[in-house]
This record gives sequence, C-alpha cells and structure tokens, in this order.
Amino acid sequence: MWRRFAKYVAIVAGLVVALMLAVQLTLGGYESEFEARLDAIRQAGEPLRFADLASPPIPDEENAAILFAEAAAWLDGRDDWCPCMLDFESSIPRTEEEQRRCDAYLESLEPYYALLQRVPTRPGWSVPHAGGDGPSSGPQASWIGSAAEYLRHRVELDPHVEGRTERAAEAAILLLDLCDRWQIPMSIGYLIDLNIRSSAGWMLRGIQARPGFDARLYRRLMDARLAAAEPTVGPPARILREERLDGLSTVRRWLAGEKVDFHSKKWNRRLRHTWIGRPFVYRDAVRYLDVIDAAIPLCDKTPEESVGIVAELKGKISRTAVLTRHMQEFLPRMFAWHTRTAASIRLTRVVMALLEYRQQHGAWPETLQALGALPLDPYTGQPFVYERRGAGARIHAARLGADWEALVDEDLAWSWEE
Repeated sequence: MWRRFAKYVAIVAGLVVALMLAVQLTLGGYESEFEARLDAIRQAGEPLRFADLASPPIPDEENAAILFAEAAAWLDGRDDWCPCMLDFESSIPRTEEEQRRCDAYLESLEPYYALLQRVPTRPGWSVPHAGGDGPSSGPQASWIGSAAEYLRHRVELDPHVEGRTERAAEAAILLLDLCDRWQIPMSIGYLIDLNIRSSAGWMLRGIQARPGFDARLYRRLMDARLAAAEPTVGPPARILREERLDGLSTVRRWLAGEKVDFHSKKWNRRLRHTWIGRPFVYRDAVRYLDVIDAAIPLCDKTPEESVGIVAELKGKISRTAVLTRHMQEFLPRMFAWHTRTAASIRLTRVVMALLEYRQQHGAWPETLQALGALPLDPYTGQPFVYERRGAGARIHAARLGADWEALVDEDLAWSWEE
C-alpha cells in the first residue's frame, strides 16, 4: 500500500516538475523579451516611471500652482462653498428668493473667478503632477472639476438680464483656455479634458435662452476659439504612454508580491508571485506593450478615421490576460470619446450659425447650404442631419445606433419647437 502511495506521489511530483519545465521552456523567453522592450523604450527617451513625467521647475512668478493654492485657500476659508448650491438649470422654475440667493452666491465668488482669470496669463505655467511610483492625478483632477463646474454654473446662472451675454461668453472662453493649458497625468486628465471641451454646446444651451442673447456676438467671440479647441488628430499619444506606465507599475508590483488594485479590480493571484507564475506575468506584460505600440500610431488619425478604428481595436485585443483585457475596453473608448468630442464641437459651431441666421432673418433656413461652408459630421464626413419641422427645426449627428435622447445627452442633437 505504501509503495503504491509513494508511486502515485512520485508520478504527481514528476508531472508537476514536467509542467513547470514546460512553462519555463515555453514562456521563459518572455522575461528577456520584456527587458529588451524596456531597453528600447529607454533608448527612445520615453518615460518608464511616473517620476519621468514630472514637470520641469517653473519660476514662482510664472507657476500657476501658486494661484491654485491661493484659490484653494480662499475657498477653504468659506464655510458655504458648495457647488451643489448652483446645481440647477435656468429652465427649472424658481422663486424670486431662490433666484436672489443664487445670484448673490455667484457674485460672492468674484475673487475666485478673478484668480482663475489670472491663470492663463502666466506664460509658461504648469502644475507639478507626477512622482513616486504611481499616478498622482487626484488634486489636479479635483481642481479641474471644481473650476470647470464653477465656470459652467457662471455661464448658466449669471443673472438673466440685458448685457450679460458677453460676460457669459467670456467665462466659456476662459473654461476652454484652462482646458487647453491643464496637463494632468493618466487617463482621468484626458477624460476630464474631453468633458470640458464638449461642454461648449451645454453652455450655449444656457446662454441662448436668456434675454438679450446676441447670436452674432456670441458666434464672433466663440467660433474661432471652438475651432482651435477641436481635436483634429488624437487621442493624444501621451495618454497611451502614461497608460503604459500604469501597466508597468502594476507588473513591478506583481513581481514584488504586492496586492494590486488594477482599474478597480483586485488582482491578488498568489500564483503570479511564485517561480512558475512569473513567466505568465512577463507574457502579459509583453502583450500589453504590443497593444500600446500598435495603438500609438493610430493617434495620428482624424476623427473621421477613428470611427472605423473603434471596431477594429475590439477585435484585435486578446482577453486572455489581465492587462490586455483592460485595454480592450479602454482603447476603443478613447477613440470613441475623441470622435464624439470633435462632433460635439463641430455641431455647436453649426448651431451658432443657425442661431445667427434666425436672428437676422426671423426664420430657420431651409437647408444648411444657406449658411455657407460649415464643419462636417465626423461620423459620416457629410453635413449634419438638418430638418425643418413646421415652424421649428432640428439638427443632429448621424451616430449609428444612438437614439434621440442619447444624442441630446452627448450634445450631438438640438431641436427647436415653435
């Protein structure tokens, strides 16, 4: 009996050893390939650690971080600072007392607005944003969120009286300027950046309804700025390089035996920390670098070209490993956001032309051709879909598979019922 048991143990042990040797023979080359890939990235001068992303020192007299710190201290000193106090739209009926309180609160934030206006005047400003061995986008992302939310509310809720259209447009332009100048690491910075850019249509919705709205003035102030803000190529390759750092940081921690919370999913596979598991980590890392390397050249594509890239990327990325499985969702989403942002900005520019035409002629045009040369819908490469509907009109992007409500939510559809 004991001999039979020992025989079984020997067979199992032999199979385990054979399996381990097979893994090493099959996957053992991935470690050297991984190191070779890192050497190539290093020789190309690209960042390999988050500390490599740190901004160069900016003189104190130019560094906008000082202004941000000053604004933060001012806000922290206010017990009543609460953006949610402003979180209601002009279309919602409210009492005179509610309007008075809203206006008074908005006016009380004038010093904060003045600080934000000073930021773009710094010729070479930056905000230190990277260091250590992981992303540190939290404080800067919070600043973008606070400033953007305040400026949006200023555009929407500035008292609806004659002569305030230009002031609201100036706040919208400031929001776009800050968006262009903020440099935040990791994908969260890019996503916030896109949200600010695409909110131009949201701001126009609030301004056009106020008394004294001058469509010609608003278009003169905003059209060139929106044209400059429109992404012509992208998404930025730097975002993919920063995403690569995130993956490399995860690999380093895996190999060190740490618990890893990777994109809100906890991966604590003890097998990865053993001798037999390390080759799988290296294989995953090499495939991850392959995906990044293949995606970076696609960042030079136009919004129109990006429409086809989304479907193509979904089919090419393997779901057999943790890192690459994440990229199957992340990469197509980046290109989809890029195209949607371009469409939103272009549609906003067309809508401004429509509002100006109606202001001049007292009616909507029969076709968009009456407005002259206009930006095209990136989803089709053709003019946006425009229809006269009785005395009113509507216009929208031709994004496949999207119903009207979804297009409205994404600033890709407008309608006027008269």
